[in-house]
Amino acid sequence: MRVLVTGAAGFVGRYAIRELQAAGHSPVGFDRAPAPDLPCPLVTGDIRDAPLLRDTVRRIQPDAGLHLAAIAFPPGAGEDPLLMASVNVLGTVAICDAFRLEAPRARLLVVTSARVYGSPSSPVPLDEEAPLAPDSYYAATKASADLLAHRYAHDFGCPFLVARPHNHTGPGQPEAYAIPSFIRQILALRAQGGRGSLRVGNMESRRDFLDVRDVVRAYRLLLERGTPGCAYNIASGHALTIGELIARIAHLAGVVPHLETDPSRMRPTDASAPLDLRRIRRDTGWEPRIPLEQTLRDMLSV
Repeated sequence: MRVLVTGAAGFVGRYAIRELQAAGHSPVGFDRAPAPDLPCPLVTGDIRDAPLLRDTVRRIQPDAGLHLAAIAFPPGAGEDPLLMASVNVLGTVAICDAFRLEAPRARLLVVTSARVYGSPSSPVPLDEEAPLAPDSYYAATKASADLLAHRYAHDFGCPFLVARPHNHTGPGQPEAYAIPSFIRQILALRAQGGRGSLRVGNMESRRDFLDVRDVVRAYRLLLERGTPGCAYNIASGHALTIGELIARIAHLAGVVPHLETDPSRMRPTDASAPLDLRRIRRDTGWEPRIPLEQTLRDMLSV
């Protein structure tokens, strides 16, 4: 398949490009920034530029699309809510409309987030029919994108799908995110002989973490085998607290850090929603393969 990948030059986009190529597909990237090292053709532009997107889809005539372009760092939502809404919501409308008008038979996988469910204290894993209850501005923009993709599928008959992944990480993730930030600090402590403090936020929040390589494999399988009009949960099924996560990283690095609370890193206590994975298993056979310990080892060795 020829696959148009938005956000291709980002952290997840680069892994997605490699996953698609390894499976024999032909990705074409779309990103706002030039990326001369990207191993595929790249169209440079803003995801909100509807005419450019239509022209790109018309010229490329993709068989499928993977929509990753977004402002994806939740704590940044309060800093510029207008920008986040315009990219995450209007950008989704622009790519959906481009596919609807210029490649109506092409599949489009719109990636949102498991945060669309909020932080429910559910005794059982949530399936894809659970109500959306976003509890942050970021999650609200992703829930809007999620609902819009479904409306295009059901109102216009577009073969669109939605992916709702939990947190994912891996080598190369920017240090603005939690795990790369902890790893950078712990490696610095190790270089200093274990002396110093590790600056942390809320240690009680629980998160389900996936390896980005497992996640992009799920995206590729959904493009190949997923059912149009459906949403798909993507999770490891194993949540741990931020405190437990830091202890694992420190153990692997051979460091026993002193923890210092940083008010700028504090977030309200919440938890990743437990997710039912039966749909993605049934339709694609996907299962996470890379344990968190291996992900952390890979990140520590970069």
